[in-house]
Amino acid sequence: MTASAVIDFPSSGTVTFPSDSELRLSTDLVNPRWAPVLVLDGVYTGLLPESRKSFAITGYYLSYHPGQTVQVRLSLTGNLPEDVSPGRDLLSVQELDSGKNILKTARLDLPAIPATAAPAPAKTPLPKITTPKRTFTPIPTDTTTPASPQEVSAGVLAITAAALLAMRRR
Repeated sequence: MTASAVIDFPSSGTVTFPSDSELRLSTDLVNPRWAPVLVLDGVYTGLLPESRKSFAITGYYLSYHPGQTVQVRLSLTGNLPEDVSPGRDLLSVQELDSGKNILKTARLDLPAIPATAAPAPAKTPLPKITTPKRTFTPIPTDTTTPASPQEVSAGVLAITAAALLAMRRR
């Protein structure tokens, strides 16, 4: 399975992302392979690829002055686990502050595995199975002063990601 995502960082406030925070990405895919790319004002810079369930991108790589366009583009490849029960993540993205407190979260569930049809005679073609397209719902942002410490964030993280899923039989 392959998923692609784009994470946009708005340039409202004093910086695009707090330099002492981090963006944590994780998945429940088996043998995941991440290929993150930082896009700054249209210039693509490949970040180190990862081959583990989760990894973090420090705010140092995401913190820029207002007016600059910052994105992280991801390609995530891996195998579906045997258990694709609800609550398992294809992709989870969290913003953590300097104390490792979770400020924002966005996630995308693993797709359900379609039921396979019984074997058909050799001359009868099998029906084509399609995988539904899934998209992230943007995290609502609020630029006003939060009411409680749990809502406090030095920067606003807006995630808009599109996941294109393609199942491959191996």
